[in-house]
Amino acid sequence: MKNNLTVLTLTLLMAGAASATPVTFLNLNELLSSVNMYTLTNNGGTSNTLSVVNGSVVFNFSVPNALGTGFRNGVFNFTANSTTPATVGSGNYTEQGFSGSGSILDSLTNTIAFSWTFGPTATFTGAVGGTSATFNDSTPPNTEINYISPYLTFPATISESFSFGFTSAIPAYLVGAGGFLDDATGSGVATFSSNPGPSGAPEPATAFLLGSALVGLALIGRKRLAR
Repeated sequence: MKNNLTVLTLTLLMAGAASATPVTFLNLNELLSSVNMYTLTNNGGTSNTLSVVNGSVVFNFSVPNALGTGFRNGVFNFTANSTTPATVGSGNYTEQGFSGSGSILDSLTNTIAFSWTFGPTATFTGAVGGTSATFNDSTPPNTEINYISPYLTFPATISESFSFGFTSAIPAYLVGAGGFLDDATGSGVATFSSNPGPSGAPEPATAFLLGSALVGLALIGRKRLAR
């Protein structure tokens, strides 16, 4: 009977996880939308690099955490590279094969609030000659994206994804040397999601107090057993 209950409990937990919906836990915006922070570079017809160096941003975590859920100022660094030329069809381009990483430094605490690695299947898409585009990636496989934050705890996830939306490209996005996109700059916003969503990690002081309390309870238990 006990084994049957254990199996039933595990089944219900797995079913609940499978039915969970993705949670957008992080929003990232440029501090000044008039500044084209994202740079796309054609590396001599051999690859593309999408990057941001010390970009001024505002960001917020949507789940309760030690930083709160309001928007905060930050510094964003990001790079993505692809050696796979774009494909063009019906007036649209798709460039796959991007890998890279990014991080957000919280300006007030001077700590890395969030970082992630991704690849090798992130994709840049848009209309040839257009001034808007998207850059996104998702799991599976579960090695495609890895989220890290001292303020969030990520459980075993069914899926993870992120999406950047770019606008106001200068010049317009065009396919150039080597079949890679030409140099351009753009303004952008981004969202990050996971299923299930993360929870807020305890502050270091809180974690220390909790650990101390657990140690104390363990010692009390041992003393009682010794009697």
